[in-house]
Amino acid sequence: MKRAHKKAFVAVLVLALGACGLFLPLAYKIGLPVLAVLAALRIAGVIPRKPLAQWLLIAVFAAGIVVLLPAYYSVSFVNTKGAPVIGTVLVDGDVQRAVSGENVWFMLPRGQFTLTYTGAFRAPQQEQRPFWSNPYQRRAVILAPGTFDHGKTIFTEPYKLAFFSPEVRLKGMTIDGDAVDSAGDPHTKFPYGEYEAEYVTRFLSNDAGITPGDIPDNVTLLPNKNTVILTEQEAKWVKNFMRDYLEFSAQGIISGAGFPKQYRLFTRNATLSLGDMLFVLCQLSKREQPIIYAPRDQQYGGGGGTDCYASLLEGRVPDVIDAKRAEQAIYEQVSDVTRTIPFAFGDLNQKKHALDWALSFDIEYGRYVPAEGVTPASATTCAVTSKYLSAEQCKDPDFAGWTTPAKSVWWFGEYGYPVSSGLVGWRYILELGSNYGIPATHYIVSSDAHVFAEKDIALLKLSQKLAQQGLIEVASHTRHHTRLDKVPELVAREELLQSRLDLERLYDVPVTGFRPPYLSMVNGSTAATEAALRDAGYSYYSVYGDQPGTLVKHKPINFFGYLGYATPELLDAAFSQRRQVISLDHPWNILFREQGEPVVLEEAPAQPVQTKALILTALSRGAHFTTVRDIEIK
Repeated sequence: MKRAHKKAFVAVLVLALGACGLFLPLAYKIGLPVLAVLAALRIAGVIPRKPLAQWLLIAVFAAGIVVLLPAYYSVSFVNTKGAPVIGTVLVDGDVQRAVSGENVWFMLPRGQFTLTYTGAFRAPQQEQRPFWSNPYQRRAVILAPGTFDHGKTIFTEPYKLAFFSPEVRLKGMTIDGDAVDSAGDPHTKFPYGEYEAEYVTRFLSNDAGITPGDIPDNVTLLPNKNTVILTEQEAKWVKNFMRDYLEFSAQGIISGAGFPKQYRLFTRNATLSLGDMLFVLCQLSKREQPIIYAPRDQQYGGGGGTDCYASLLEGRVPDVIDAKRAEQAIYEQVSDVTRTIPFAFGDLNQKKHALDWALSFDIEYGRYVPAEGVTPASATTCAVTSKYLSAEQCKDPDFAGWTTPAKSVWWFGEYGYPVSSGLVGWRYILELGSNYGIPATHYIVSSDAHVFAEKDIALLKLSQKLAQQGLIEVASHTRHHTRLDKVPELVAREELLQSRLDLERLYDVPVTGFRPPYLSMVNGSTAATEAALRDAGYSYYSVYGDQPGTLVKHKPINFFGYLGYATPELLDAAFSQRRQVISLDHPWNILFREQGEPVVLEEAPAQPVQTKALILTALSRGAHFTTVRDIEIK
């Protein structure tokens, strides 16, 4: 090839390479074509080979090389405390040109680019950065923690019927190690980190551990310290109380007829208003109860929807439940009796503490009935007329030693102290604890407890269960129902000690209280009785009278009358005149009434109902039932 032809070929090739620069970034679009033209002109001989021209060409080539060289860019990533972190640089948002690490570098052509700096769970930064003059650029970028919120988290309650926007409380450290103890709502932004989170509403809350990238999708809010959590048994006590109070009201045997105003849940040391009770009953109406609870200080009003649970959770009582008047629907839920009730709910928010009341019962084998003037009767007559005894029990003189039917009285002379009045009456007394959760103190004749075990072991086991639950205070009534003023002091002291030890073995609970049979005193002396009680390990005794007790405490009986015989006026007097009440009853006076001279006992079928109605009325009026051990008479 001729020399001229070679020069032309090289010149064309250089121009072609310069044309390629038109498709590159701005610096190359200008620089490469200019250099290509100059080179082509020199090759073609247009630019002379004179020294000045050559130096000028060299200068232009050198400047072009400097302009066309890519810029070197170095980035160091640190957190807000200056510690290295892993970061990423994106050039013009192109992930194909992203570089990651603690210290990164890369080459960029001359020009202006949009650089985005980011890192895991860190707030991104963006800038427009020119790359013209300085080919060696270095920079330290601080990547602060990014933020998150709970805007997509669903907060609900155990029954999944209501949704909430709770307060969000976070305590912990950011990903940079800064302490955070802050609160907000679900849309509040918090820096990424590791936290103990608490989600709180008035009555419901829950906790969760949060790590970066692990924000809960669903949170079930559970009852918190502002609620009373009930067991299934405790909820049934509420139901039983509501049922029987409404039944007694419908039958006209209770003063203050209507819905009960409040209920004292002894096992939780909490008072439930009528609104609270309705809320509990609405939960019981659900097919499943993941948890049963009641707010401690909710105020209720009307205007609720048709779902009683969701409405009452907001403090609104429905007017209609299951297409029925709400009052009727609640009654039908708790009762098996078909009846239309006229009662309205009334006061939904009452929570009074009107007085403290310790129900106490002297639990003994039976009741003495004198034989004089009493006509024997056959077991057949007993089986027909007795309201309490079965046909088999009527054949057993231990049960049917006496009873009083409508027209005649009978007596098996050799059994003057039958088990029936103690055993059957005790069953009614134990129902106060098992059916309603009402506590009481049982002064038990320890030898008689063993007789009850022989006759009805299930009844004794029920009393043991209630004692373990704290619904019965087990106290002593001696070992053999001994009249302490009629036996030598040594015998009396032995009765006190052995009865306590026997009851503690039988019930596995401490026995600290005592009531003497016939309210008798050791040697007829209060001082001697207190000394004997102290030595036998007791802390208090309970009889009539205002003596305070010197060696052990005295807690006097101050409700004058058996509950089965009590009138509404006697109950009114207790509420108006006292703040603490201790009442005295026996199993026999729950079921029987003393009649005639000489005294006989007569079955009184209405009496257990009257007794129960009086107790439930007191509960609704604000009586806090407790045990004699725990009450303080002032």
